[in-house]
Amino acid sequence: MNNTEQMSVMELRVKDVKSKNVLSMVAFLISILSAAVLSIIEGNVMKIALYGSEFVLLLGGFFVIRFIKKHFFYSYYLVIIAYAYTFIGIFLLQGSLAFTVIIFFLLVLSTIFLVRTVFWIGFIAGAIALYLNSVIVPEGVEYLGENISTVLATYILAGLLCGILIHLNRKQYSHIEGFLHRTEELVTKEEEARASLERNVADIIQRITDMNRNVQDNILSQREISIAINEVAVGSSEQNEKITDIAQSSQGTLQQASYMLVETKDLLEKFGQSSETAAKGNNLLLELSSNTGELRDYTEELSETFNALSNKIAEINTFSQSIIDVSQQTNLLALNASIEAARAGESGKGFSVVAEEIRKLAEDTNEAAEKITSNLVEINQTNNTALEKMSTNVDMSHENLEKTEQVKDAFQELADYLSEMNNKLTGFEQLATSVKENSSVVDAATNDLAAIIEETSASLEEMGATVENLNDQNEQISEEMKHTETVAKSLINENDKQE
Repeated sequence: MNNTEQMSVMELRVKDVKSKNVLSMVAFLISILSAAVLSIIEGNVMKIALYGSEFVLLLGGFFVIRFIKKHFFYSYYLVIIAYAYTFIGIFLLQGSLAFTVIIFFLLVLSTIFLVRTVFWIGFIAGAIALYLNSVIVPEGVEYLGENISTVLATYILAGLLCGILIHLNRKQYSHIEGFLHRTEELVTKEEEARASLERNVADIIQRITDMNRNVQDNILSQREISIAINEVAVGSSEQNEKITDIAQSSQGTLQQASYMLVETKDLLEKFGQSSETAAKGNNLLLELSSNTGELRDYTEELSETFNALSNKIAEINTFSQSIIDVSQQTNLLALNASIEAARAGESGKGFSVVAEEIRKLAEDTNEAAEKITSNLVEINQTNNTALEKMSTNVDMSHENLEKTEQVKDAFQELADYLSEMNNKLTGFEQLATSVKENSSVVDAATNDLAAIIEETSASLEEMGATVENLNDQNEQISEEMKHTETVAKSLINENDKQE
C-alpha cells in the first residue's frame, strides 16, 4: 500500500470518526440536557450540579480534542467520563431504574463508535454499574436487586448483539477497505500510465516551448538589435550633423581666438603706453613735489622776513612817538619862551622871534611825525595783511605738499596695478595663443571624426539589413515551432478525453 492509498483510507477513517464523535456528543448532550431540565423542575441541586459539570467536561473535551486533532481519543474520553459520572451518581443518589436505562443507553453509545476497545470498556463498566445499581438501592426499589439476574442477562444479550454488530461492521469495513485499495491500485496504475504519457508529451511540449521561447527571445533580441542599429544609425547621422556644427563652431572659435589674440596684443601695447604715461606722471609728480617743497621753504623765509619788517616798523612807530613827544615839549618850551619874551618887553623881542620859530618848527615836526606815524600804521596794516596771506600760503603749501605726496602714492599704486595687469595680459596672450593652437587641432580632429562617422553609418545600415533577414528566417522557424506545439497539446487533450 503506497502513501496515496494510506492517505485515502486514513482520510476516510478520520471523516467517519469525526462524524461519529459529533453524533454521539450531540445525542449524549441532549440526554444530559433533558436530565438537567428534569432536575431543575424537581429542584434537585445535586443532580443539577452533576449533570452540569458532566455537560461542561464533555463539551470542553470535544473542542480540545478537535483542536489538537486527536479525533480517535474522543470515544474513549466520552465513554470514560459517562461511566465515571454514572458511578458517582449511583454512589451519591443510590440506585434507581433511571440508572438502569442510562447504563443500557451508554452500552448503545459505546457501540456507536464500532471500536472493540471502546465497546469492551463500556460493556464491562456497564455490567459493574448494573451490579452496583442493584446493590446500592434505597427503600422501595428492592426489585432492582431481586431482578438483577434478569437485567444482567438482558444486558449480556444486548452486549452480544452489539458485539455481533461491531464484528459485522468491521468485516464489512475490511471488505470496503480492500475494494478501495484495489480501486486505488487500478487508478494508480492508470494514473501512472497517463502521467508517463503526459510527462513525455509535456517534456516534448516543454522542449518545444523552450525552443520557441528561445526563438522568440532571439527574434526580440534581433529586433532590439535592429532597432538599436537604426537608432545608432540615426544617432550617427545626428552625430555627423553635430560634428559638422562643432567643426563650424570650432572654425568660428579659431577665428575668434585669432581676433582675441590680436586684440590682446593691441591691449598689451596700450597698457605699455599707459605704464609709460603713469611713469612720466610719477616723475612729474616727483618734480612737482620737490618744487612745492622749495616754494614752501621760500614762503616760510618770506614770512620770517615780513615778521622782521613788522618788528622794525614797530620800532619806527616807537621812534615816531618819541619825536612827537619831543616836538610837543619843544612847542611847550617855545610857548613859555614867548611868554617870557613878552614880559621882557623890548629886550626880549629877539628871543620871542626865536621862540616863535622854534614853536613853528616844533609844530612842523609834530605834523611830520604824525604823518609818519599814520603812514607807518597803514604800512603795518598792509604788512599784517601780507603776513596773514603769507601764513595762509604756507599752510596751503603744506597741504599741497601732502596732497602731492598722496597723488604720488596713487600714481605709484597705479603703476603697480598696471604692471600686474601687464603680467596678466601677457599670460592671457599665452592662453589665447594656446587656445588658437588647440582650436586648430580640434578642427582637424573634428573633420577626421566626421569622415569616420559617415563610414560607420554606412556599415550600420548594411548590418541592419542583415538583421532584418535573420528576423524573417527566425519568424518562419517560430511559426513551425508553434504548429508543432499545437499538435502535441492536441494529443494530450485527446488522451484526457479518452480517460
